Amino acid sequence: MKTTRVLAVAILCAVLCAAGPSLSGQGIERAEPVDFVNLFIGTKGGGNTLPGPQLPHGMVKLGPDTVPPEGRANPGGYEYNDSLIVGFTHRHVDGAGGGGYQNVLAMPTTGKLHVQELEYASPYRHASETARPGYYAVTLDRYGVRVELTATRHAGFHRYTFSTADTAHILIDASHGMYFRRRPGGYLYKPEVASHYPAYVRFLNSHSLEGAVVHHDNCGRNKRNPTILYFYAEINRSSTSHGTWNEAEIARGSQQTFGKDVGAYFDLPVRPGEVVLLKVGISYISAEQARENVRREIPDWDFERVAAAAREKWNELLSRVRVSDGKRDDLVKFYTALYRVFGQPTDMSEYGRYYSGFDGLVHPCRGHRFYSDDWCIWDTFRTTHPLQALVEPEILNDVLQSYVRIYEQGGWLPSCPKVFNYAPCMPGNHVIAVIADLVAKGFRDFDLPTAYEATRKLATSQKEPAYGEVYTRLGTPPEYRRLGFAPFGAYWAKHETDASVSVTLDFSYNDWCLARLARHLGRENDAQFFEKQSKNYRHLFDRSTGFFRPKRRDGTWVEPFDPLSRTASTESNAW
Repeated sequence: MKTTRVLAVAILCAVLCAAGPSLSGQGIERAEPVDFVNLFIGTKGGGNTLPGPQLPHGMVKLGPDTVPPEGRANPGGYEYNDSLIVGFTHRHVDGAGGGGYQNVLAMPTTGKLHVQELEYASPYRHASETARPGYYAVTLDRYGVRVELTATRHAGFHRYTFSTADTAHILIDASHGMYFRRRPGGYLYKPEVASHYPAYVRFLNSHSLEGAVVHHDNCGRNKRNPTILYFYAEINRSSTSHGTWNEAEIARGSQQTFGKDVGAYFDLPVRPGEVVLLKVGISYISAEQARENVRREIPDWDFERVAAAAREKWNELLSRVRVSDGKRDDLVKFYTALYRVFGQPTDMSEYGRYYSGFDGLVHPCRGHRFYSDDWCIWDTFRTTHPLQALVEPEILNDVLQSYVRIYEQGGWLPSCPKVFNYAPCMPGNHVIAVIADLVAKGFRDFDLPTAYEATRKLATSQKEPAYGEVYTRLGTPPEYRRLGFAPFGAYWAKHETDASVSVTLDFSYNDWCLARLARHLGRENDAQFFEKQSKNYRHLFDRSTGFFRPKRRDGTWVEPFDPLSRTASTESNAW
């Protein structure tokens, strides 16, 4: 397997290096891979990428949340064309088509105290922004505050430098989150209807507080076990006063509060050039664990040390693929894309334990770290997972065991695992393809018999009572198994997009992968059954046109047929 991995990476590098002058010809031969990462690539045009700091597979994904003046929100938190920053949150989905989280918002302000997002939001200029792996900085023009961010696996580290003498307010918005109701022109973000999740916050002393927020995600349908994120926040000096707010009502001196729009603030006087440091730890286990995560990962107040450690971690991982020749622009694109590969799935383990909302319990890791936020496997099964088998194989047995644990705790393998919920967002059972592919490549240090049991269930039954649209529910619909194809109009019952051709091709490929896995395990009867099922794609191939086309339930072609139409395909067309 090692020889194959080295050869594949060599081919990848050779393709990149095929064009352009050498690095030495551009005077950049001494640059490290981490120096080529441009974190602003993908931050506009719906790319939803995060410019803020994170560690590879880290739980904390810290960054700015932005809005334009009219108040539209972004699924990734940051949109390059936006003009206002509302704060800096510690959980994001990085680069996915949807989004979520944006929890535990911190924001430094001065002057009059405001506690509603669009009231304390600040303009900023891209000329003041700096972003590199493990570090982000921006100046908040409204307050003249220089904000610098870095991160560890479970904690965010903030450094605020104030330019004027004033009273500073360090806001911690416990209820802040992403609101997902679509409207023409984007996502809704208005204080009166925005995602203000139920939360609590309480002060521990004049310089620290703890809290928790309960939230559901836009694609998460596991309503029995809503996600609870705990947090702990600490500043590096005592505040002169502090308080809370609840539904925009400020309670000065209040020690705690809870509700659907709550937060807390520290007040302290600052001089020009004065620095205030803030550490924020998060946990899905408890507030005490969030505090312990900070203690373990940021034991002192050395911001530069944490930022340097993050940079070194990224450089070590990116250096697994070294390119000796090529144009700088190509290197920037290559290493930026490779950087994004290592962001997900997220390691949800917290020092030997993890919380799983799939059954609502805290579990020991037992030798395998727990990964989730593999969102969405529809996007990653033929892209990032095969690449990680080449450049980051050490995590994949744990990823596979995580799928098994999700099945054991929730009853089904996931299609889009999002924190501790099933997210029925995209079609197909592509987790089967991931498991079969990695087993074929030699990854077997996980509970393979249970994994096979889970894949077989996914291909032969469907979760009932179902949720979501018919063909994005967990499992395989009985109608598909009966007809041998997904009929036109069955996929999105209330939408113009049908995607029945894509669904049929997806299920066919997943069944082919399952047949290979069954044969590997000596389950020949199953192998023959799924091999036959894998030929279902033939039902939708029209030899007269050379295209795959949608059919109605009675087996007739949908007319008229336009190969450029996206109706029957997921984010594609017949071509």
